[in-house]
Amino acid sequence: MTTIYYSEDANASLLEGQSIAVVGYGNQGRPWALNLRDSGCNVRVCVRADETRERAREDGFEAYDIPEASGADVVCLLVPDDVIAAYDAPFPSDEYKAGARQFPALVPITPDDPEAQPNRDAWKVLQTFTKPWLCAFSDQDPVTRGADKFITAVIPGCKGQPHTTIKDGGHFLQEDKGEELASVTVDFVQTS
Repeated sequence: MTTIYYSEDANASLLEGQSIAVVGYGNQGRPWALNLRDSGCNVRVCVRADETRERAREDGFEAYDIPEASGADVVCLLVPDDVIAAYDAPFPSDEYKAGARQFPALVPITPDDPEAQPNRDAWKVLQTFTKPWLCAFSDQDPVTRGADKFITAVIPGCKGQPHTTIKDGGHFLQEDKGEELASVTVDFVQTS
């Protein structure tokens, strides 16, 4: 027997004061975001830099890059099954994702963070790297925007290279603007 739930069955007060990130703005994400907003919730829509971002903006949302979802109290992952399957494809099972899940922990956020010294050591090596180095950044990346200026000033191999900023890409530039990034990379490899 199917159980049907109605508005009075839910305790909406549990969402008061909570920020809610809706990742994806398709058949599931759009109605969720609209209904949550209409219910008075603080909603942020997090999507790739594609037509779904424009649709979210047309609906009155300020659309964010997907990494911005991590700052929310509640995250609703509402992307199509084929997209999730594509992310899972390189991993035979969940145990193989353990390394990738550790990447955020490797970014030191304080000087005494356990990963701060290995990062300082890596920068010492990079300051002596003289082989050609290309910076291809996005203008919309909330995480690394502007880091290209530091990198090109510190790494000797950056001198005289055709560094580029790709327009309208987010943190996952290879997904948002894959063809443009590939073209820049191929040109760099062929001329270096």
